Amino acid sequence: MTTHIFLETTAPLLHSFESLALQHKKNSDSNYHTAFPLLIINASIVEGILRYWLVGEVKKTMNKLVEEGVAAGRNSKNKAELLLENYLIEIEGNGGFEKLKAQYKFFFSVPFDRNSSDYRLDTIQALFTLRNVLAHGTAIVAPKNLSSSPNKQDYADSWQSRLQSVTVILKSLTGCDDIFAALNDAKVPSYFFENSVSFIKSIRSKLPDNMEEGKAFKELQAMSFGYRNLT
Repeated sequence: MTTHIFLETTAPLLHSFESLALQHKKNSDSNYHTAFPLLIINASIVEGILRYWLVGEVKKTMNKLVEEGVAAGRNSKNKAELLLENYLIEIEGNGGFEKLKAQYKFFFSVPFDRNSSDYRLDTIQALFTLRNVLAHGTAIVAPKNLSSSPNKQDYADSWQSRLQSVTVILKSLTGCDDIFAALNDAKVPSYFFENSVSFIKSIRSKLPDNMEEGKAFKELQAMSFGYRNLT
């Protein structure tokens, strides 16, 4: 029988985020050099806190089964333990926001609600789209004028489709039609961070009261973008 311990890794990212946000507030010209890493870290913080909660509750259930097995005199894993162990491998081995969305609905019966009045799910999804582009060093390619190929299958069409929601949100925030100019707007990182905090708080309110929240969630609630609260 195996019991489990685990290490929270998201809390140090909050300290990095705070330091970068302080630097971002001091920028006098271009914002790309701070905005891009802030967006990447922001998404990692959201994903990290969500996964910490999910993994913690799955492991709590697994440990309870271990204790029950010991009390019953078992010296090997039963089917329930094996199923949970495989599920844990899936959670930890397959990252991404959409995976977490499905896992929260399955394990906690907590959907990420597109119609929530507490947060904007489209904004959180746009954050992860940007993270996937930026974290892999992918060039953002967009035509100067919106266009479409006859079969809607060319390179520009693919990017327009992937970034459509992001572009709509950024235009609403910054007034810029140009995604490149919008991403350079100083307001972008704080906008995504504030929405992320609202999203995380809302999801937490729907989870078990006795759940281990972790250090990162406590520190997240103490943060204010561009101010020193943790470091």
